[in-house]
Amino acid sequence: MPLYIVCYDLNEKDSRTYKELYDALQAYQYWAHPLESTWMVSTDHTAREIEESLRSLLGQKDNLLVVEFKKDAGYWGWLSKTFWEWLKARLQ
Repeated sequence: MPLYIVCYDLNEKDSRTYKELYDALQAYQYWAHPLESTWMVSTDHTAREIEESLRSLLGQKDNLLVVEFKKDAGYWGWLSKTFWEWLKARLQ
């Protein structure tokens, strides 16, 4: 199942709540929230479909980026052990 990084900036905090966005991201079968404005989701949907489903929850001045994450991409970071275990399980 493909894995995607979802990043956002909510610049119109008055118009939308984080809860709506969090609920939508947590609706995916596999998800992780490793950084404040970054999630990872594993789904059979495409990046475009993910973007379209989340866009309605964002305001005109908000930003959203959805990128497919590949095992061969090379990655490094300083995150919790739990997240690294979750990521390793999704990349098998």
